Amino acid sequence: MSVLLPVLLLNLAALLLQEFLHTSSMHCYFTALCTALAVLYAAGVCGVMPAAAAGLWVLTAAGAAVYLVRHLRKKDLAARLRDYADPFALLYNGAAAVFAVIFTLQKPLCYYWDEYSFWSVSAKYVKYYGQYYNRQPDLTFSTLPPMNSVLGYFFMYFSRDFADYKLLLAYAFLMLVVFAMTAAWLHKKTQNLPLAVGAFAVLVFSPFWEAYHTAAEDYSSLSYAYGTTMVDFLIAVVFLGCAVSYLESGRALLTLPPLVYLTLMKNTSVFFALQAAALITFFAVFASRPNRRRKSLSVVLTLVLTMAVVGTSYLSWFWCLAKTTPESTVSAFTLTEPEGEREIMRAPAAEAAPDAQPETEIAETPPQEQAEEPAELQQDEEQADGDFLSIFVASRRSQRHKQVLETMRQEFATAKITAFVPDRFLVVLLLALGLLCAALCKKHRLPLALLAVALAAGALVYNLTISYFIADFNDGMVEYPRYMTSYYWLWLYMVFLVAVPILHAMRPAAAQLAMAALACFGLSTVLNTGLSHTVFAAPQNAYAQELAAEEIIEKYRDFLTKDTRVYVPLRDQDTWSYFLYKQRLLPALADVDTLNSGLDFTVSFRDHIDPDSERTYYNVADLTTFTEVMRTYFDYVLIVDPDPEFVQTYSSLFAGGVRGGVLYKITGEDIPLQEVDVHD
Repeated sequence: MSVLLPVLLLNLAALLLQEFLHTSSMHCYFTALCTALAVLYAAGVCGVMPAAAAGLWVLTAAGAAVYLVRHLRKKDLAARLRDYADPFALLYNGAAAVFAVIFTLQKPLCYYWDEYSFWSVSAKYVKYYGQYYNRQPDLTFSTLPPMNSVLGYFFMYFSRDFADYKLLLAYAFLMLVVFAMTAAWLHKKTQNLPLAVGAFAVLVFSPFWEAYHTAAEDYSSLSYAYGTTMVDFLIAVVFLGCAVSYLESGRALLTLPPLVYLTLMKNTSVFFALQAAALITFFAVFASRPNRRRKSLSVVLTLVLTMAVVGTSYLSWFWCLAKTTPESTVSAFTLTEPEGEREIMRAPAAEAAPDAQPETEIAETPPQEQAEEPAELQQDEEQADGDFLSIFVASRRSQRHKQVLETMRQEFATAKITAFVPDRFLVVLLLALGLLCAALCKKHRLPLALLAVALAAGALVYNLTISYFIADFNDGMVEYPRYMTSYYWLWLYMVFLVAVPILHAMRPAAAQLAMAALACFGLSTVLNTGLSHTVFAAPQNAYAQELAAEEIIEKYRDFLTKDTRVYVPLRDQDTWSYFLYKQRLLPALADVDTLNSGLDFTVSFRDHIDPDSERTYYNVADLTTFTEVMRTYFDYVLIVDPDPEFVQTYSSLFAGGVRGGVLYKITGEDIPLQEVDVHD
């Protein structure tokens, strides 16, 4: 339960801040958390993240001690604590404790491809190395923004080891504090405690209302029910936090830390950060200030400050990449063989002895070249390459860009992001609700109408923008729900934020009843779908492959230390297993790209080498070369589940032969690969 220690210390930091900010306890908590994360991000850019984290905790503890002594002397400590421990602070801390207990007992694991290719493996690397993953150039997707890894590092600072469930908890803690802060602001606006508590319950249930949350045996329902380290849903929640932070405090300065976080959550989250900055400026325009000149100055400063912070944060990451990313080590593995000829190892007959030397033959393989695209398509791509105007100007779009937009249109017509209505109806419903709220609120009719229209226009702009970026990918339009989840839920939360106070002003009792009904509906939805399909009651068989990998690796955990290099031969083109073992083996590094060495057993791409071959592995090195590369670049070889060809070909290099589920130490002995004895 070490993950709860940062929660406790953040409460102390929020208690200190409340004396200066005079805002709700959960707003102070959210501000303290986002400020700490922004400081850690900057420290990571400078390469001093561990020192900065230690300094933050020391300062928090020292400040809390001074605060306690001071108010003990003034004899008002009890009153201060009572002011801080409002219903929403109690709701948040209670919910955080419940989540921590359940997650600790269940120990859910990461489950999705993208989690193992980036989101969890990057957070695990930052936890163990205290630096950004771009400094390890062989990690996949090492240029994506790091803020969610910083969040995991923050909440796992006092934990000895990384755990998937602790990273999931870090996400949940951030979501819960935003929900509690939002409920506290609604209470401030309405002075209706049952209504605000009901709003907190509705918000807590909202991740279960994703269309993905269905009773699915493949666990696709985990996607947004607090069960993923992917950040698409979290982006909408942090956007909500930025909006409520300004509404609660009225100070743009306090929105800057969450804007830094929002900017650096994902490569596309800068769009949401810019929109949040525009929304905060919009709030400032319609804020009531007695002096018109001072109000104009405040609006200009708000716009300049928020936009500058978003832009600076975004550019700072690319500066960090340019200054701290070392050159890839891939070139070190390149063999000097004649182009077009490869010496391919051929295993002897199946009945041969396991340690028999393999036969070899020369295989003619054509030089690897990429297939040429049609000339007209190449020209079209060149004209649109890097042209941001193509987002809005149809004539400048490439064929690929047009195909993505068409796929987006088709998905929009058929997809269902929420559990309620298809997207095409959801958009109309949200716009109608926004305009209805504007019509019902005479005092703020104009700003609310503008907000409703702006959110609808933002959906279109985001759709066009994300299509432009997707057009650069080679895998077609994938996972439309993930791309659009962030925006649709942002929109839902904004409508919720506006509608609750308006409904309460019209009919307080009806508002309270409606919130209670919505909360009950949320609970029934969760129970009807089944907690057995969420991380709260996840049967272990869903994680069979992950648990099998963990069982093998745990036997050798003491040997798999930082900077240890492990080579993991896996079956043909099994990229999923490669990502899985790469993440599980950390802090040992199993991500060295050997594709150019002739020794790659992980992602074989054999059809690019010998289309007619039935070989399981892309393996063109003889035993001497294999041994040389292993001794030069690796410390261990982990054998998971070798096939007969690998066993017959390389058995002579392994003491006692090749066996699955065994870690071998690479040595200078005649038989170079010696089994690691866990009892030594």
